[in-house]
Amino acid sequence: MQKPTTLVLNWHITEACNYRCHYCYAKWNESACRRELIHNPERTTALLSELHRFFHPENGTNPLSTQMTWGPVRLNLAGGEPLLNAEKIPAIIGQAIGLGFEVSLITNGSHLSEDLLCRLAPQLTLLGISIDSANSATNHGIGRIDRRGRLLDRKRPARPPSQTA
Repeated sequence: MQKPTTLVLNWHITEACNYRCHYCYAKWNESACRRELIHNPERTTALLSELHRFFHPENGTNPLSTQMTWGPVRLNLAGGEPLLNAEKIPAIIGQAIGLGFEVSLITNGSHLSEDLLCRLAPQLTLLGISIDSANSATNHGIGRIDRRGRLLDRKRPARPPSQTA
């Protein structure tokens, strides 16, 4: 028997990003837009519920159901940089799992502290860390640095959450 295909839904929860990668399709500001759904818990809950209802594998009214079949549905949280909203992510993940989603997260890793990793990892099906180079000079050259010139460095331990702003 063939394993059911996982349907992956990408939710770009924020347009904000702390890096300025020259090649990135996203040309957004670092500061979050207050109109983003992630800042409204009621609307976030409503979106998650509607996504679950619409993409549930047994929803025959979904037009995709005539073209393909799927089993689990994975909600992939992306951005911008989703961990700029790190304080909101655990609740969103918890809600999504409670509805029946698998959950994954794509991050540039700059705000991924050891504490946050320990809280999130057990709940995630997949954690993607976007890395372009292990060479600091290359990362500087392509703009993969924040406005203070900081970058993800494999030689430097992760900063505690209080130092990630």
